[in-house]
Amino acid sequence: MGLWVLSIDLICVGIVVARGALLRPLLPHAIRQPMVPAGLKGPVPLSCPNCGAPPVNVDRFGVATCTYCNTRFIVR
Repeated sequence: MGLWVLSIDLICVGIVVARGALLRPLLPHAIRQPMVPAGLKGPVPLSCPNCGAPPVNVDRFGVATCTYCNTRFIVR
């Protein structure tokens, strides 16, 4: 009788340990940061990286061509 109760106890302890190993720890809460208002930056003036002249034409791929020195550069 005592051996039977001991085996039942060991089985119950094994089930509890196995279920505890399957539980995932809770993740910490996300850090709340203050909201930054959008759109505070104004337009940035474009200039050629070589001579400083403003580009006249910007194509649909965002590549500008300087009319003074014919340098092509990417506008972002």
